[in-house]
Amino acid sequence: MARILSVCYYAPLARTRQLILEHEGYKVVSAHSFRAGLEQCRRGGFSAFILGHSLPFSDGQRLVTAFKQHCAAPIITLSLTIGDRALPGADFHVEPTPEQLLPLLARLVQRRPAASTHSDSQPLRSRTA
Repeated sequence: MARILSVCYYAPLARTRQLILEHEGYKVVSAHSFRAGLEQCRRGGFSAFILGHSLPFSDGQRLVTAFKQHCAAPIITLSLTIGDRALPGADFHVEPTPEQLLPLLARLVQRRPAASTHSDSQPLRSRTA
């Protein structure tokens, strides 16, 4: 079962996302702060990271950097509007809807097992879905 780390500072939204992802068969670990996200990241074993749109841009940048140092799993950032800035270093930038997120996650976890540490494999190229 693929493990997903979802970082979202707004707990009700994080819970909704967790329920949707669990319904699709993912094991979800939710973090509601920068510190909690970083601690979970260091534990490793995630197939993907999701950074919610409730994070301040600077926290998102710091988490992307930390995730890249500790794990090779792809990073997905969620955005409410087309005009939102994509976080540098994130692998994907999508709208926070099940129609956008679920097909992307399905493709990613089929290609990549959960990774506990950063590997020498080629990183995914940044793109929008």
